[in-house]
Parts: sequence; structure tokens; C-alpha cells
Amino acid sequence: EKEGVYTRLAEDRFFDIFPCILVTGKGFPDLASRAIVHVLHMRFPNLPIYGICDCNPYGVAVLQTYTCGSHKRKLDGGYRYSVPIQWIGLRPSHLTNIKQQQHQGQALLTTTTNNTATNLPPQAFQALTELDRRKVSKLIVQCDNSTILNQDTKEELQTMLRSGFKVELEALHWLGMDYMCEWLEKTLLSIPLQSEPS
Repeated sequence: EKEGVYTRLAEDRFFDIFPCILVTGKGFPDLASRAIVHVLHMRFPNLPIYGICDCNPYGVAVLQTYTCGSHKRKLDGGYRYSVPIQWIGLRPSHLTNIKQQQHQGQALLTTTTNNTATNLPPQAFQALTELDRRKVSKLIVQCDNSTILNQDTKEELQTMLRSGFKVELEALHWLGMDYMCEWLEKTLLSIPLQSEPS
């Protein structure tokens, strides 16, 4: 989703750690960005497409643009460039096991992500605004009315509403400048392999 995160992953040569093709739409993707992802998918249909975004409703909406197009479907090719993108993070479920603890006299929020306890400071967690809540509710309705958006996405959005907070991807930098690559590699390695169609 974000150019800054893309740049960080490229500078850290994440593609050498985990063979992949990195693409960013710099926020909501334009038609060219969606088209190149679509062409790669058509050329390499067994290559999975994973998406990372902020843990907020607009991050999810960015990823859904790759699946469903934008609200201006008649102008941007509609479903023509749709791809089966999988939202792997940053997900609300990564941040639900939160406990308050004292660390050197300062309160930190402890989150459990991929069985690794990590500490994020309270300022990393921002309260959902009323506009955010309306956007989440709208996305949940879209999941109900779509054959493309899945139940898993709906459950994550409901978790976001219940928790009442959002977290940006850059918050992971609180855990060290190398943590983004480490987190992404562990997340990708935790995804079950799907058998190829015979």
C-alpha cells in the first residue's frame, strides 16, 4: 500500500530474503499499477498475491481496489484487472491480545503477533474516528454483498470495530528498523502452502 514501506523493503532487499516481486500503488492504486499486477497474475497464475497495509479501514479499502476496482468501476476498467489478493497484515487479529504492562516505569502495550511477544508504545494505537467506523461498516456490508470479498475479511473488520483502534504499518519501526522485514518474512512463512491444481 505505502511507498515508504515499499522503499524500506526494497532497501533491505527483502526480495533476496523471500523471493518475490514488490509492487506499490502509492496508496490507492492507479489503473497502471492494477494492470501490471493483473498481467503478472495472468502470466504466473500459481504465484500468490499478498497485500500488506495499515490496520485501518482505508488500508483495507486500498487492497480491495485490487480485487474489486474502485467505486468508479465504469471509468477504471471495473473488474477487468481484478486479482485474488490475500490480506496478510497488518491485521486487527495481530493486535487483539493486548495486555498492559510496566517496562522500566513506562506503560507499554504488549501484542502477540505470530507467537512473538512484541512491545508497541501506546501512541502507536490511534482511536477509530466516527468516519473510520462508518467506513468499516460500509466495508462489512460490501463483504456481505460480494462473492469476491471473503468471510475472513469481514471478521477482521468486525474485530477492528470491536477493538476501537487502528495502527499504521510504520508503527512496527518502534520495534527496530529491521523488524518490518522480520515480521513480514515470519508472516509469509506461516501461510499454509496451497496445492497446485492438477
